[in-house]
Amino acid sequence: MDRATRSLRGKKADKPIAPTAIDIEIGRHCGKTVALEATTEYLQASKRAPTPELSERIHELTKENGQLRLEIKYQQEREEVLKDLPDDAKFMVETMWNALMHCKQVLQEVEDDRAQAMSGVERV
Repeated sequence: MDRATRSLRGKKADKPIAPTAIDIEIGRHCGKTVALEATTEYLQASKRAPTPELSERIHELTKENGQLRLEIKYQQEREEVLKDLPDDAKFMVETMWNALMHCKQVLQEVEDDRAQAMSGVERV
């Protein structure tokens, strides 16, 4: 038995996958997913829709390609900005912790010095 047959055993391969919440959200923003394109509504609408001219389709795909390139650029820039955030935040937390511990130590020394000075004054 080959791999393709084994992988389908016990699965319902004759039914399209149902759209998930993210598919529905993508659809609300005029996007497409495999799950949305496999719905009965989409398939029926695509059969009724007129076939666009080749030049129109090229224009649509070129526009979509440009939008996808912009999205990729946005995501790359966003990732570049956010990639160092965890390390930067950890450094800042450690710096603040060290400052607090130093402040606590100095305040304790000042308190100890005061207590020692006060005990010497009480004897006089």
